[in-house]
Amino acid sequence: MRLRDVLDDYKRHAGDAVRFPGERRTVDGRFTGGDGRLLHVDADGVLRDFGYPLTGLTGLVAARIGIDVDGDRTWLDEAATTQRYVDDTTLVETVHEADGATVTRQDLAVGDAHLTRASVDLGDDASAELDDVSLVVYARFAPDGRDDRIGQLRYDDAVEVYHADEHDFLASATGFSDLRGQLPATFPEILDDAPTDLPRGRDRDRYEEERLSGEVVVLVPLADGVATVGTLLTDRAETSRAAARDRLATLFADLDDP
Repeated sequence: MRLRDVLDDYKRHAGDAVRFPGERRTVDGRFTGGDGRLLHVDADGVLRDFGYPLTGLTGLVAARIGIDVDGDRTWLDEAATTQRYVDDTTLVETVHEADGATVTRQDLAVGDAHLTRASVDLGDDASAELDDVSLVVYARFAPDGRDDRIGQLRYDDAVEVYHADEHDFLASATGFSDLRGQLPATFPEILDDAPTDLPRGRDRDRYEEERLSGEVVVLVPLADGVATVGTLLTDRAETSRAAARDRLATLFADLDDP
């Protein structure tokens, strides 16, 4: 954990009998990967990279996933959730029972890549339509283990977050309908006694600063009630930008190929 995360964790769990601030807890949830990248899918669905000893790449500090219905946002880690491994594989299936929707997620690490496929079922009594629903992803990357001096390159269907050697990619099979950066906890927020809930709302006054952080928030359109996002961790000396994006495009195509 980075200092910001440790301090925030302390605010949330100080005095707890069994939780110690600064831990990377894996008592609950399940792992996917091992052949290169290793990710933990917490029992509530939050994603974290644990594969640095295997790959030398830091990747995701954490990623939250939610749904947006006409601007009304629900984070799935706040919903009732069940989780299992699919058969004898490392494919993790997490089912979130959010208000008015059931979201079934499947998470799988493939080499240095990771895919999340989310299927949304609004139910027969829903007032909204699937066309009104988007998947929301709040991803916090720490390339080269850094949370500062980070840059972003943005594409129609992907964003690249980088420091020096490590370049991390977040992409979607259906593109992004919105993409914005997110500042990490600020100094006043760190000094505050209360923990900081992230992500915040859009801050247009700090637009340029948001492009210099490893944190991004994206809206992903659904196609027939399904959205797929992927992340890829790369070393710039080994993988070019074009090769990284081609790799993710191939994974998306393979996923859709019956």
